[in-house]
Amino acid sequence: MTPAHHFPLEQAVGDFRGGEGLETRTSILKKNLMKGDNGIELVKNNWRFWGAKGMMTTHVAFEAGVASVVSYPRFKDAIPSDDDILQVKNHGYREYYLDQVHAVASMKMYDNFSKSGWTTDLAWQTNHELMPIIIKSVMLGWLASIWKLEAEKSES
Repeated sequence: MTPAHHFPLEQAVGDFRGGEGLETRTSILKKNLMKGDNGIELVKNNWRFWGAKGMMTTHVAFEAGVASVVSYPRFKDAIPSDDDILQVKNHGYREYYLDQVHAVASMKMYDNFSKSGWTTDLAWQTNHELMPIIIKSVMLGWLASIWKLEAEKSES
């Protein structure tokens, strides 16, 4: 759910690899080396993927940043509200989850990170906005799973 996972990485990798899909990457080398029609294109594609501000480098840096800036406060804002619980109970978890994915995407955190790197504003937003959404979503996902198992148990 982190913003780095909103970036269409698979599509970009396919572009670097001449349109080849995930199923063609069957070894560590094939997963990590971007193709090119000639030596210059091979180097360019790999630099755009692995180099400074490259797609994978940026992705890994963002994820590492999230892990390092989370201060693990009590996250009191991460407790699902009665309305959240009712929404999941009445409309299902998928609808709730997709709403949260859209909320995270609208924050444009990954875009901001790509432009400016880790800033104090982004660290604050991670702790006070992003992490409560993620924690709440995981909690409600577990709750929805429990309800589903209980319903299946009572039917049998």
